Amino acid sequence: MHHIQDTYDQMVFEEWEFESYYRCPGAALTPFSDLFAPQGQGQPECAVIVDSGFSFTHVTPVVQSSSEPISPASIQWPSVRRLDVGGKLLTNHLKELVSFRHWDMTESTHIINQVKERCCFVSRNFAKDLELCRSDLKSNPIAQSYVLPSFASEPPRPGYVRSPSSPPLEESDTVLPMNNERFVIPEVLFQPSDVGLAQVGLVETIANSIESLPEEMRGVAWGNIGLVGGNSLLEGFRERLFDGLRALAPSDYEVCLYRAKNPITFTYYTAHNFANSAAFPSLCVTRSEYLERGLTACRRKFANLNWYPTGDSDVTTDKRDAGAGRKDRKSGLLGREPGRRKSKSEAMAATGEEGTARETPGEPSAAQRRSRKSAAALI
Repeated sequence: MHHIQDTYDQMVFEEWEFESYYRCPGAALTPFSDLFAPQGQGQPECAVIVDSGFSFTHVTPVVQSSSEPISPASIQWPSVRRLDVGGKLLTNHLKELVSFRHWDMTESTHIINQVKERCCFVSRNFAKDLELCRSDLKSNPIAQSYVLPSFASEPPRPGYVRSPSSPPLEESDTVLPMNNERFVIPEVLFQPSDVGLAQVGLVETIANSIESLPEEMRGVAWGNIGLVGGNSLLEGFRERLFDGLRALAPSDYEVCLYRAKNPITFTYYTAHNFANSAAFPSLCVTRSEYLERGLTACRRKFANLNWYPTGDSDVTTDKRDAGAGRKDRKSGLLGREPGRRKSKSEAMAATGEEGTARETPGEPSAAQRRSRKSAAALI
């Protein structure tokens, strides 16, 4: 991971010749946005950013400083979770489903992505909607017809969802029926096992992340969950997520979800606001600093932003573990088997160098601390 970070730093200054540069996860820049503005109380001390984008879905708890000027939030790395489901997987899944049932769309990824964005929705009652889809098409409120685009006509005609007010179909038009495909595809976000992924769904992933935080932070985190990324624009996404989280959260905690005004460009505009803020000059690495000290300048400035591997042993990955996690969630025992002692190999893995110093997940090891002191001495 550190080699990748060093490579990015090197490219920014040597290939693209930036004048200044700051590296951080997008969630850290939340203080420079109005994501939680409807709350009317400014930025919360602790929040959970759910970024469901193109490749993955990240759940990132952040702690925000009350200092002035406003500065980037601190990432709670041991509580960060990743779900290997994003918009790309959903589009490819829809493409395979449509190609098997209706038309061969294997070479039409862009068109299928438009179909997904315009037709798909997240069901709040999956079993009920699935039963509705088995009824007659005339009485089925879910069934839709999507008229595929025609690039041969003059002018080219884009695709559209057919409605009673739509013009009559022409002989050359191709219609794609959309029935249970409309909600089966987004369901993968909440049931990854549907496509063979050994992970729990988004609701359980968020709950697992929050319950891994210190107890004094959990109440604030449950009440400040921000939704960003293109998948959060799916119809019913926010409502389904709220229903699931409300069922898992302790009854004395309030659950509040806030969606960005434009979830797709949210990270870009928060970074833009940060780059124009009073905090940026003191936090960034300038080109002159890089030319003088090289990668050491980036390592020193961004030391608190580096990701330290914590393992995935506390993340439930199948349906059986997910059920056990729901039973233990209120008592803070997620991802841990009650009464089970650590094996010898686990105990050795938890110890530091030469088995004498125990390391805390998310903190640098003794060897890392010595290397940093040596680097500082050289400077």
